[in-house]
Amino acid sequence: MSFDCNTFSFSGRIATDPENIFFANGTCVCKFRVAIDTSYNKEKKSTLWLDCEAFGPYAEKYISLYAFKGCPITCVGELCQDEWEDKNGGGKRTKIKCRVNKVTLHGKRSEQTVAEQNENRAHTPAAAESDDEPPF
Repeated sequence: MSFDCNTFSFSGRIATDPENIFFANGTCVCKFRVAIDTSYNKEKKSTLWLDCEAFGPYAEKYISLYAFKGCPITCVGELCQDEWEDKNGGGKRTKIKCRVNKVTLHGKRSEQTVAEQNENRAHTPAAAESDDEPPF
């Protein structure tokens, strides 16, 4: 009997403001990074930095509008691995990231902060469009 399950949940703080990238077909991918504090005893503490991405209207209309750097977040998704060849001949490289399906934001953003961010977004050029198809 085979049991394949790839569900990953974690909590941390958003380390970078979310960035939206739009594909040629209109699909949005929202990319952000989460800092996860880890410890296995009182003296050994470290931080795990995890790249995350979410797709579609949920990413565009919820995560990118209400999530912000420093905001406490809980994510549920699946782990995936990017693979590429090093440009300098260093061989095959890999990176683990989380494809997020659901988030819970625990921080509150003041109305002034939302207005400031929306104003800043209005003055910055739109994200470059990509001809690539989403990886699903």
